[in-house]
Amino acid sequence: MHHHDRPRFLIICSLSLLAAAACRSQPAVAPDSATPTSVVANAVTVTSAPTGDAAGAPPAATREPAALATTVLATPAPTALPSLTATRVPKTLTVCMALEPTSLFLFDPISPAARHVWQAIYVSPAVRVGYEYRAAGLARIPTGANGDARLETITVGAGDTVVDAQGFVQTLAPGVTLRTADGELVTYREGAVSLPRLVVDFTLAPLVWSDGVPVTADDWRFSFELAYGRDADNAARRDRVAAYEVTGDLALRYATVPGWIDTAYMRQVRPPLPRHQLASIPRSALPASDEATRAPLASGPFTIVEWSPGDRLILARNPHYFRAGEGLPRLDGLIFRFVPETDAATAALLAGSCDVVTQEGLALDAWPLLQANADAGLLQLSANAGPVFEHLAFAVQPADAYAARHRTWFADAAVRRATNACLDRQAIVDATMHGVAPVAHTYVTDDHPLVPPDLAPAPFDPVAGNRLLDNAGYVDVDGDGVREAPDGETPFRVTLATTSGGDLRPAVAELVAAQLAACGIGVEIRLLPVGELFADGPVGSIFGRQFDLGLFGWLTDLRPPCNLYLSSAIPGPPDAFSAGWSGVNVTGWADEAFDAACTTGLTTLPDSVDYRLAHAEALRRFADGVPAAPLFFRVRLSLSRPGVTGVSLEPLEESELWNIAEMDIVPGE
Repeated sequence: MHHHDRPRFLIICSLSLLAAAACRSQPAVAPDSATPTSVVANAVTVTSAPTGDAAGAPPAATREPAALATTVLATPAPTALPSLTATRVPKTLTVCMALEPTSLFLFDPISPAARHVWQAIYVSPAVRVGYEYRAAGLARIPTGANGDARLETITVGAGDTVVDAQGFVQTLAPGVTLRTADGELVTYREGAVSLPRLVVDFTLAPLVWSDGVPVTADDWRFSFELAYGRDADNAARRDRVAAYEVTGDLALRYATVPGWIDTAYMRQVRPPLPRHQLASIPRSALPASDEATRAPLASGPFTIVEWSPGDRLILARNPHYFRAGEGLPRLDGLIFRFVPETDAATAALLAGSCDVVTQEGLALDAWPLLQANADAGLLQLSANAGPVFEHLAFAVQPADAYAARHRTWFADAAVRRATNACLDRQAIVDATMHGVAPVAHTYVTDDHPLVPPDLAPAPFDPVAGNRLLDNAGYVDVDGDGVREAPDGETPFRVTLATTSGGDLRPAVAELVAAQLAACGIGVEIRLLPVGELFADGPVGSIFGRQFDLGLFGWLTDLRPPCNLYLSSAIPGPPDAFSAGWSGVNVTGWADEAFDAACTTGLTTLPDSVDYRLAHAEALRRFADGVPAAPLFFRVRLSLSRPGVTGVSLEPLEESELWNIAEMDIVPGE
């Protein structure tokens, strides 16, 4: 099957605040939720090969690639596990969660509630803090500066496995379009051609399993195998991974298929799993095995002692934790209590029987009451932007079939700028998010380090918006409050399509409609079921480019998702659009300068000057072209009892317990 004919790759995930990582690829379309801080009840993760991260698998190559190279190292003999009891230990933190994990297995099926527990029993390779990676299970973050991440040039010929210019894995043959190591776009005919690839060396920290067996690089490789399934090497090759090798006791090497530069390479290293414990269990049986799901060996600061279904999960300090010499973890024990009702969890915290209430059990509707309790010193309230931003997409270039029946209102950048100026983002946040959510002006937060200092947020200025519309020829000819198009006859009335079944988006849509009415733009709101709104093109409203305005959410990440607006990612008929109907740039906007800057940002090592300059320029071009109007970032909440230290909601970390080893309880509080 040719890649243009493949259906959109969709993963329906549970994203209740933890869920961004339950989907392994970006971006995610985030449907509405009845409670805004639940962020998303379901997420449709859309993978488009030229624009998504490496974890989103493009189609297979047309020939079988060779197996990946690996070296299996000897595993030391295990030692006896120290005796542990379920009694309450001197310093125990009690965490109340709305959900009980169904499994603690790292891979399918993924239980969103397990993500909090994973922070305690596993060591992540790295954590994302302040928009940068911080090493955890890695000894250091691989970068271009330290030589651990590097670009290489590979010579390939007909029959070799490559990644084409659109990001799809192909067998090289005449007619395949490539981006060469020199950055030139060429159509292959014959002979040899030089392509770039990325090679990354991961140096691993000296972890130890809770049974006393050292964690080796082969355990990290084992996790890679489990993630990709029975035929891991070939599955990974389809995901643009050419090699995932054990190169030493504490060393891994990752290399991409020629033609692919994976700037999100940190996603390719996962927490290790113990081969010596799990390798004898068939992969298909692991999701049902106690060893993988109920009582896994721990590499992190705590080990599981007792699991009482429907009630609690008890953990104790791991005596083999690799940072024990630093006095970590600071806690002696950890209890996860399962408290589905938000009010009950909050009451338990106020009564002292919970120390932390995690984010998925908290609704922003309770903000005034929670803030009052925080002001009274009864609890600590944490709020932070999550990775989902709500935005208004403009139909810059609708599908031909839609354009034949409807006027294309937003093809003119001046009209888009005018509409953007008429949007009062802060009023929307105040009315729907208790004023807590940060307003959004681009596809990253305003404080993201890659936002250039000369990029000032576009202000709410309806006077300027009305003036721009006047100048563009949109005037209210008949005095009914709605402008007419430059033809003097067609009323400027548009449809706004968004999701039904939740509270947030309909409320935002009503506010947007009222604000645009003040600028003479009539808006008809269409509330559609998620499956209908986000159906694949050419049928679907959003991905079929059959809309005027679309209100929905995208996911952002440490690397700005400029890929959402590349011209090569416009969905459409395969004979006319390189991404086919799997594209994600639903606006249809095309800007050569943006494309050039974004492409450089997506193919340059993250610690390079070119990377920073390219993303800054892409953000400028986006702000000037206004293919979409980001509105605000969804907010996540977390509660903790006074005296609990270290609870931190990071925008890109799924759990506020990401630094559980450093959390503490101040005596006497």
